[in-house]
Amino acid sequence: MQRLLNFFLPGGVIVGGLFLVLLTPLAQRLTPMTVDIGAISIGIGTAALAWRFDRSRVVYTLLLLLFAELADRNLPGSRRPVTNLFLAINLVLVAGLFERGMMSMRGALLLTLPGVQSVLLSALAPLPSQWLAPLLHWAPLPALAAFPQASILLGGVAIVLQSGRFLRFPNPVEGGLIWALSGALAANCLPAGLLPTLLRAGAALTLGIALIEMAYILAYRDELTGLSGRRALMECFRRLGSRYSIAMVDIDFFKKLNDRYGHDVGDQVLRMVAVRLRECSGGGQVYRYGGEEFCVVFDGQGRSASQPHLEALRKLIAGKPFVIRQKARPKRKPKTPSKGDTGTALKVTVSIGVAERGGARKTPEEVMKAADQALYRAKQAGRNQVCI
Repeated sequence: MQRLLNFFLPGGVIVGGLFLVLLTPLAQRLTPMTVDIGAISIGIGTAALAWRFDRSRVVYTLLLLLFAELADRNLPGSRRPVTNLFLAINLVLVAGLFERGMMSMRGALLLTLPGVQSVLLSALAPLPSQWLAPLLHWAPLPALAAFPQASILLGGVAIVLQSGRFLRFPNPVEGGLIWALSGALAANCLPAGLLPTLLRAGAALTLGIALIEMAYILAYRDELTGLSGRRALMECFRRLGSRYSIAMVDIDFFKKLNDRYGHDVGDQVLRMVAVRLRECSGGGQVYRYGGEEFCVVFDGQGRSASQPHLEALRKLIAGKPFVIRQKARPKRKPKTPSKGDTGTALKVTVSIGVAERGGARKTPEEVMKAADQALYRAKQAGRNQVCI
């Protein structure tokens, strides 16, 4: 679900909203000056965010959008196939290169490429059009006569590469780049005018919002488990009402597991426990507090109401053995695994302490401290249990 959201937000919403605007009477009120002011403002704002977050690929994409817009306005139409081909090559570079930051040597070289290519395009400008047209045009159908074959092919390759990168790293920036590359390619397939400018501005806006979304995720979500982190927990505390309970969950013997099997296996256990904690019933909101410790907040419920849900959660985690992934384990699960495919099975359990607001405990921090003390009692009593 989160992957779908990262793909469609914000790019899908912006592109869809842009086309809706173009179908309404509002599109007739748009003037070149209004579109230019909006596009420049969006471009500067997104560039500032990308520079602050050290995202060279985003800055590079913005430069490509800028040079494509300038080429549309200043070069004759006969030179468009050349500029489209150069842009498509650069889109493939955006999708194929890994992020190295703008302060690295690769990042600095990447950001100089559009300028170097613009000089090269200026050098190509005096060449006769008929020298390049046979290489850049393809017309199997009359309707496609104006579309350069190489540009469309390379643009498609760029979008496929970026889609593969998004499947591997499903975050808002990678999803936003898919829409930005698509917008840049679509803009180059249209006659110069307001619509290509709007598409490029929409691509820049998509990247700007994606950077903001990425910053939010880095600040409020734990990267390893995907759960909300401690900062999000502190925000949750401010929204709690007058009745709530808080539970502290700790993985039993986690340090011994780390020492014996290594930190990679420890990370696997943390992710597994996080997945099962997400199944907490009763409306419990799960957060990673730190290390092997998690926090579950039941807003509007006292200790007696939340305790059965925590007991069910404890049994769920203890009832399913954890199998250590082997180094030679195939990426896809085979239909009939051999005996050698199975790894070492471990029983992972958790201890839980829960407390509610009331009496001397009037703040969430005090309730959490009481829950931590109850967790300590659960550890002392033999672990794998819920204590109040």
